[in-house]
Amino acid sequence: MKYVSRSFIKDLLFRTDIVKLISSKINLCKVGNRYKCYCPFHKENNASFIVDKEKKFFYCFGCKIYGNSIDFLMKFNNINFLESIIELSKFNGVELILNKNKDINKFNKIKKKYFKLMLILTKIYHKFLLFNININLIKKFFLYRNINLDMIKKFFLGFSNFNLLKYLIKFFDKKELEFLIKFNILFKDKQGNIYDRFYNRIIFPIFDLYGRVIAFSGRSLVNNNIKYINSSKNIFFSKKNCLYGLNYIKKKTRLNKIFIVEGYIDVISLHKFNFLNTVGLLGSSINLEQIKILYFYTDVLFFCFDGDNTGFSAIKKTLKLLLFFINEKRKSYFIFLPKGEDPDSILRKNDKNKFNKYIKNAKSILDVLFDIYLFKKNFMMYEERFIYIKKILFLINRINSPIIKWFLNRKLCLKIGLENSYLDNLKNLKFKRIKFKNNKYILIIRYLISLLLKNLFLSKLVNIYDKIFYFSKISNLGLFLNIISLCVLNKIYTFNKILEKFSRNFLRFYLEYLFLKNYFSNNINDKLYFLNFLKKLKNFLIDRKLNLIFKKGFLSDFSLKKKKKIWYLIKLKNFFK
Repeated sequence: MKYVSRSFIKDLLFRTDIVKLISSKINLCKVGNRYKCYCPFHKENNASFIVDKEKKFFYCFGCKIYGNSIDFLMKFNNINFLESIIELSKFNGVELILNKNKDINKFNKIKKKYFKLMLILTKIYHKFLLFNININLIKKFFLYRNINLDMIKKFFLGFSNFNLLKYLIKFFDKKELEFLIKFNILFKDKQGNIYDRFYNRIIFPIFDLYGRVIAFSGRSLVNNNIKYINSSKNIFFSKKNCLYGLNYIKKKTRLNKIFIVEGYIDVISLHKFNFLNTVGLLGSSINLEQIKILYFYTDVLFFCFDGDNTGFSAIKKTLKLLLFFINEKRKSYFIFLPKGEDPDSILRKNDKNKFNKYIKNAKSILDVLFDIYLFKKNFMMYEERFIYIKKILFLINRINSPIIKWFLNRKLCLKIGLENSYLDNLKNLKFKRIKFKNNKYILIIRYLISLLLKNLFLSKLVNIYDKIFYFSKISNLGLFLNIISLCVLNKIYTFNKILEKFSRNFLRFYLEYLFLKNYFSNNINDKLYFLNFLKKLKNFLIDRKLNLIFKKGFLSDFSLKKKKKIWYLIKLKNFFK
C-alpha cells in the first residue's frame, strides 16, 4: 500500500490557487473579496456557492458542502482521495511522491528526532550566550547594535565556545551525535574528533513556519573570518524555502504589509522598534518560492536592502522576480537608504522617525523599473536608446496584467520621447465598446481632430474667434475649438501635454483613439486635407443656421435685419464653395 506524506499534502494545498482550480471547472464571479457562482452540487435559483481565495476553502449555503481544493476535486470529479492529489499535483506542476507505509513511519521518527535534538542544541547555545554575555567581544557586539536581553531571549540567540563538546557528551549519546553529523549539524575531522563549525560565533537559530528549529547561522565576532556561515542543506532545511522571522508573523491571518530585509540583525532591530511584520532573507537575494510565501500573508511588500553595491544588485534581482507576481492588487515597494547605511544602523541611533520617512518615500516597483538602469534624458546615440528600450521591454513582458503592461509601455514611450507609437498596446486591451455617432458632419470634425492631433501646427490655420463656429452647437465642435485654443493661446504643440489638460478619462481615451486612428493614407498633404474639411465644416454650420431661421417662418414674415443676415450667410456659403 502506497501513501502520500502529510507534509507533501500541506505543501500542495499551500501552493494551490483554489480560485484558479475551481474556475477551470465552473464559472466564478468576483463579489467583494470572495468569488460566487451557482452550486455545482445541487440545483438552485440564487448563487450560494462561495470561494475564499485567502482562506483556500469553498462553502455552499444551500447544500452546506464545504472543503479545500482536494475536497472539491473529490466531489466534482467523483474520485477518491489519492486520485484528487494526483490531479492537484498535475495542476500545480509538482511531481507526486508516493511512499510505502513503512517509509512514512521511518521518516516521521527521523523528523521527530531531528527537531528534538535541534531544540536541545539551541538551548545549549542559548545558555552559553547568557553565561558569557559579559565577555568583551560579545558585550561589544550587542551593545554596539543596541540588542537587549529581551531580543536575545525572543529570538533564542546563542553562542558557541570550547565548552560545547563537554555539554554534547552530557546531553547526547553516540547515536545522537552520529545523527547530527549525518545531517551536517556537527562535523568530524580526519582524526575522528567532533567539532562545531560555528565555534566562537553568535548563533541565530532558523525556525520553520511552525516554530521548530531547522538550522543555524553563525555570525563571526572577528573581522578576518567569513561574516556569516549557515547550516548545510538537508531534507529539513533549504535556504530557498526559509525566511528568518516568519514564524513570528505567520500566526496572523492577513497582514497589511511585510518588511523584507537582508540580515538577521536588521530583523531583530526592526522587531525591537515594533516593526513586527519583518522577515529576513538568508542571504542577499530572494527567490520565487519565498515571494510566493510572502504574498500568501499579504498583498503589500516593502523591500529594504543595504545602501551599498550588493544592496543595489539585490534590488535588480528582486525586481526581475517580483514582476511575475505583480497585478492590480499586489504591490511592492523599495525603501532606498543612503550609502553605507542599513536598517540596523539607522535604528541603532534611536531614529525611528527617520526610518519612517524612508518608508513614506519608498518607490513603487513600477517607478523603480525605469530607474534601475541608467537613463540619460538626452541620448545622442539611437543605439543607446534601443538598448534601454530593449531592457525595459524585457522586464515589462514578465508582467501578466494587460492594464499594467499598457500603462508601462505608455510611460516608457513618454520617457524616451516616442509620441507616435506609445498607444500601440491599446489594440490588445479589452475596453468597453463605445458607440461613436457616424453622422456625416461629425465625421468631418473627427477627421479634423485626428489630423490636428498628429500635426498640431495646423491650429494656426483656424481662427477661433470666427462667428461661424458659434452659430450652433454640434457634437465634438467644442472639443475641436478647445484643442485649437490650447495650441494658439497656451502654445502647446505636443500631444502628451494636450492630453494632460483633459481630466476626464473618456475624453482622454477618445483623443487617444483619434490620435491612433489612420483615416487617410500616409502620402496625403495634411494641410490641404485639413483646409478642405475646415471649409466643409463651415458650410455645414451655415446650412444648419439657415435651416433654423427658415423653420421659424417664410421670407416675407422676416424683418429687414433677419433678411440681411440670411443674405450674409448665403454669401459666406458661396465664398466657401
